[in-house]
Amino acid sequence: LSSGRAGFAVFVCVLAASRAFIDYSTSGLENPLTYFLTASFFLIYIKGNEGPQKLFFMSLITSFGFLNRPDLVLIFAPALVLEMWENRSVKSVFAAAAGLVPFLVWEVFSVIYYGFPLPNTFYAKLSGGIPRLAFLGQGVSYFINSLVLDPATLATITAGIMASFLNRGKMRAAAAGVILYLVYVVYNGGDFMSGRFLTPALFTGALMLASAGFPENGKAWKTAALASLFLCFLSPYYGALRDATDPKFRNEQETGIADERMFFYGETTLKRALKEKSSDISHRSFGADGLMLKKYGNGGRTVTKNLAIGMVGFYAGPNAYIIDLASLANAYTARLPAEKRWRPGHIARTEPEGYFESVKDGGNKIKEPEKALLYDRITLITKGPLYARGRWDAIRAVNF
Repeated sequence: LSSGRAGFAVFVCVLAASRAFIDYSTSGLENPLTYFLTASFFLIYIKGNEGPQKLFFMSLITSFGFLNRPDLVLIFAPALVLEMWENRSVKSVFAAAAGLVPFLVWEVFSVIYYGFPLPNTFYAKLSGGIPRLAFLGQGVSYFINSLVLDPATLATITAGIMASFLNRGKMRAAAAGVILYLVYVVYNGGDFMSGRFLTPALFTGALMLASAGFPENGKAWKTAALASLFLCFLSPYYGALRDATDPKFRNEQETGIADERMFFYGETTLKRALKEKSSDISHRSFGADGLMLKKYGNGGRTVTKNLAIGMVGFYAGPNAYIIDLASLANAYTARLPAEKRWRPGHIARTEPEGYFESVKDGGNKIKEPEKALLYDRITLITKGPLYARGRWDAIRAVNF
């Protein structure tokens, strides 16, 4: 997709300068696959041979994009729809439909096995009764947070959109997809991880810039390379050699948006692991609660509550049942009303009376009849045999 050496240098420069790109590319999340799918999709869109085969591959990658992270479809959709319109024919329709087979197969499997068409995190991050205006305000705060902590990210996205529309090329469809995606991020209140939800738009923006066309001379790409080095290592906002952002740039208490690298760096970094024994690290803050649960359980089952189920659950082991207060891994509480105090991406739910006892001792001890019925249905869907009597009725009732 690059227009030449200068375009490629700019591409590397803007990504190296982006804090969000660096922080989440090696974090075990889906970002690297997101970038691969995005680059593949637009490479086929721009340089692929016209015809049904091109539509098939674009549709196929869109399916994979959905399986990787459903909202990625928003970036691909305008280009896919435009390509279908420009090459409309019966063969093209069948080719596009064939590319959607992985998506359709997964949806059938997901409903049969899990009982729901979308990941539980989708339901957990719904409003739960929180006013949409509050989500919109939080979404705006998410952009402000990125602008303060990581200005290169939004600058790249904006520059890519402008370059695509000014060039009047096919990448205008990519710009439309990015705009659609950004509106979606604001509408849903962003996230608690600073910059994470902007990374698909950032990478697409870098692709748009790279394909925009730059003067092919030594000064252009060398200047871009030097700028990349400066921004990556000497930027006041982000530094590849620094542990964390300067505190004066953070505003986590007011917005609930965290510098995740700073939060985990001291405990989980490879640098720390090489210096200390793993046994020393495991007793630090992130693993302490989990190790205590394992000791308390003494090999048996123990039930507790926690907002951070990842690290705690890892150290607690398989005998600990941790009730996820943020509902990311709890299909029942994800469908309950949200508490008044909430954080983007981690929306705590109001726990009904008797729920903890139900999980701890077994059975259904929830006092409110409506919520008790929901508990029975969710339990049957998620823990009962696949073809248990009444399971399909429960799936239909909960989903609709």
